[in-house]
Amino acid sequence: MAFSMEAAAGAPVELGLSLLLFALNCILSSSDVVSVIGWLSTNYLTKAAPTVQSEAPSKPRVEEAMQRLTEENFLIASHFLQHAMLLAVVMYVGMGSPAFAGLCFLFYATFLLIAKGYVRMTAYRVKIYLIVNYITFIPVMFAGDLFAAVGRKEVLDQITSAYRFVLVVLCVDSNLHIPSQVAVSLAQVAFYVWNRGWDEPAVPFVFGQAFTAAMTSTLSFVLEYYLRQRLEAQFKSADAESITSGFRQMLRGVCDGEVLLNGSLEISGSSRRLSRLISTKEELEGRSFQRLLLQEEDEQKRFSEFISRPSGSSEDMPACLRVSLCSAAATRVGVDVYHVALPCLYGSEEVYHLLALKEDEPQPIPEAIRDTPRPLLPTVSIPSAKRSASVPGEVSRAPRHRRLSMFDSDIPALPLSCLPQLSDIVMLLDASSPQKDIKQLHMNYSRSKGGRSSADGMPSLRKLIRPTDWESVHASVTSYAAKSGRPSVSEKHLGPVCFRRPDGPHKFMVAKQARLYFSPNKEGVSSRMWLSLSGFALLEKRTEASISELQSIGEQSEPDS
Repeated sequence: MAFSMEAAAGAPVELGLSLLLFALNCILSSSDVVSVIGWLSTNYLTKAAPTVQSEAPSKPRVEEAMQRLTEENFLIASHFLQHAMLLAVVMYVGMGSPAFAGLCFLFYATFLLIAKGYVRMTAYRVKIYLIVNYITFIPVMFAGDLFAAVGRKEVLDQITSAYRFVLVVLCVDSNLHIPSQVAVSLAQVAFYVWNRGWDEPAVPFVFGQAFTAAMTSTLSFVLEYYLRQRLEAQFKSADAESITSGFRQMLRGVCDGEVLLNGSLEISGSSRRLSRLISTKEELEGRSFQRLLLQEEDEQKRFSEFISRPSGSSEDMPACLRVSLCSAAATRVGVDVYHVALPCLYGSEEVYHLLALKEDEPQPIPEAIRDTPRPLLPTVSIPSAKRSASVPGEVSRAPRHRRLSMFDSDIPALPLSCLPQLSDIVMLLDASSPQKDIKQLHMNYSRSKGGRSSADGMPSLRKLIRPTDWESVHASVTSYAAKSGRPSVSEKHLGPVCFRRPDGPHKFMVAKQARLYFSPNKEGVSSRMWLSLSGFALLEKRTEASISELQSIGEQSEPDS
């Protein structure tokens, strides 16, 4: 052999550094070598029995998508490769090599038929076709003499190297390309040694072939890994979006509202049911959900702790929290909030939150006569009733007649129905109902000219509130009124308040939720405020004795059973 180690011996420093660098790389890359050996053993040396447990559920879908991608890519590439093969035919004809020109013409005809749609290439056919292409590298090696005759031996190396990279892109399958690329490099090294012997250029040629095989194998592996991860992420995102969309649609049928929040607790997407809950026509997308809650520190803190609490197992019930929403009419809307965390939704790194809202069931107050139990109906001592009891035959009829008629005239009127001071009434009617139901009722009062503050009959809160509760309510109203004019005065929540029932001033009902707040209109009178009452329940006196007119005497009452 013409090649010897004399040149290497003349440079011991370079050789020593090369060996040291090679040994250091082997030590640092030992884990990679083990991984490559394990990958080769799994894919080529041993055939492990397939286990259903180890196979990911999305793997069949990814494999099917990879096959479709291979078919589409090969069809697109055929439109370009047919022209490249035509140039190869012309080149070999000009070089006087009809054999290689005929071989390239076969490839040209194949790409032409595929591009025109006459031949459909499935993923399996594409792999067979690529194996045939790898085999044809063997006869192409003999074309080196043709290029050497014209003094352009490097042109053949450039063509073969470029085509090897093209084959990797045509079908993304590392199990096919890595062994094929290594085999082509080994075949070219063997052909070089067989044809020219182990001469001095043999070492650079071997390193060049090893480098080409390593680059094409790396491209094949990385490209396949990237495509598989991309497809799997797309499938997961599509599945999550489909499940979320279907689940939200189902929630609309069983809940009063649902809303999807992003990582910043801002409303994502449309939320028309939530808009109806708070009685607003504004578009809520992009708004902070916490701004819709009751603006109290305790309420905001409870919701923040609730939403940041880690979710339990997927088989557990969703967490629930009682919150209060603020409607457009500045009224409280009590809802139960069910929370489910959705991490990595839409491929995002932040955690989304799906909330289901369940509104309180309305508790209508029964009518005074028809729905009130007989023992709760008030009795009034009426002289005519006593006289009728002495008349034979009318003992049983007179009390019933008086009991039904006393709501018309014998019981004092509700403190709000003061006709002299009543200036106007505004009603919101439901025209779709048969009786044109009244949904809202607003009554405005104005003090009569020259009227006194206490004796002119003007309705007042003192006349409405139960006497034993008046002092505490009066103190709360007075202290809250002192805050008038201050910026950003929050609402004041009172305890349960008892007030006179509309069907009888001698009876009382309790409002479980009572709150004071100033009008958002800055031009209003500073001493005026709103009192909102909700969450009603009826109260029943222990005895049928009439209420004492003395405010210092307490009253015992209990909720209706």
